[in-house]
Amino acid sequence: MSTYQLRHLGSGLGFWCLILVSTPVVLAQEGKTPGLQCALPACIQTALERHPDLQALGAKKSAAQARTGFEAAQWRPLLYGRGQLGYIKGTPSIANEGLRNREISEGFAAGEAIIELPVVRHGKFWGQETPQFQQAHHEITAAENEQQTRREQLAYGVTTAYVTVLKQQEMVQGQEEIVRLTEVLRQGSAAKFAQGLLSRHDLLMAEVLLANAQRDLTVSRSALLQSKRELGRAMGFSAGMAVEALDGVGLPPLEAPLPTLEALVALAHTHRFELRTQEAQRQIKEAEVARVRGEQRPSVDLSAGYEAESLFDERVFTQWRVFATVVVPLWDFGRNAYKVEAAQAAVHEEEHKGDSLKLQITGEVQEAYTQIVDLKAQLALLATQIAQAAEAVKLRQGQVEQRLASPATVAEAQIALLKAESSKAAMRYDILLAFRKLALVTSGLQGTTP
Repeated sequence: MSTYQLRHLGSGLGFWCLILVSTPVVLAQEGKTPGLQCALPACIQTALERHPDLQALGAKKSAAQARTGFEAAQWRPLLYGRGQLGYIKGTPSIANEGLRNREISEGFAAGEAIIELPVVRHGKFWGQETPQFQQAHHEITAAENEQQTRREQLAYGVTTAYVTVLKQQEMVQGQEEIVRLTEVLRQGSAAKFAQGLLSRHDLLMAEVLLANAQRDLTVSRSALLQSKRELGRAMGFSAGMAVEALDGVGLPPLEAPLPTLEALVALAHTHRFELRTQEAQRQIKEAEVARVRGEQRPSVDLSAGYEAESLFDERVFTQWRVFATVVVPLWDFGRNAYKVEAAQAAVHEEEHKGDSLKLQITGEVQEAYTQIVDLKAQLALLATQIAQAAEAVKLRQGQVEQRLASPATVAEAQIALLKAESSKAAMRYDILLAFRKLALVTSGLQGTTP
């Protein structure tokens, strides 16, 4: 599937693919819950800059890069020195010096400077990439993909929390309208009751409606505060930090057709960063197989050294040495074969993990796809229910005018209408998140991060 088709999931989601702008995060206004307020791009940017998970993955990537440099440096020469200082007793034999043998008992000092150059290491010649270097390089790739995966997860988490705040704000506004409506009803019922035009039962019905509306308003406000705190937590702030949603978000057009499920699954298998991470892990295990096999291959080092030695009361003896050191493994009685077998089994394990991850991703795409279809159907049902609720309000108003019903029944019908309209607004936010989820599980929402 092309990138264009992915974007066709809904033009209302176009902001997901925008480069984040540096919208400031500002202090909340006086009278509101202590905290911050920001627009969605700035909220995501803040989370990406300060969340500890990304900082930990950044450190993991730095460690992998350092290991790559370390493994590349293994082909560089090594210069070191060593010395000895001690006591010697005995009769030395010095050839070609014309000195007579004699008993000596005195201190001595010796020093040597040596430079070593690796030529062959575990079957690899000087300058070639060793299995250890390849492992470190694949670790960088894995760390980068892990980092990108977590960035997209954080962006999705912040978006979900942000949209939930907007959704709860609409719920509070709808509930405030219901409280206002029931308050007017209670006041009118109290006035009619005082005039003897309304029974006490009808007055109590109005008071119950008001009490229920006030309770629901309290619950909605608590849910709104909790959603703001959840937004702060998703951005990486400490517990209790509430964040205000500064701006709204565009809702997706429901007429936008969805691509086929098969095309979405294929897109996910191509672009998901988790699969790239898993492939890097498999390559790390393959490099481990090559490393273990290389332990049975010869190693060659070239060395040169300059040595000086003195017995304190004699002249200083010096010498140059140039030599090659060859290490040839002969027979380890099968130990390396077992190590190779274990390393190969680890490769097969990573391959099966990759297959399992593909099945998991397929299930995630199917779930997100089905959720959008179901929500669209529920939204169509809500539209019919709203029309029915509006007719019910008209019917109750007519019955009240004919003294066939109490005014409380009109209020109940109006409350039902307001709740249906509020549910419709909330469901459109649910659909927005469903589109966002589908975009996440198919392609990782590439482009939402700087």
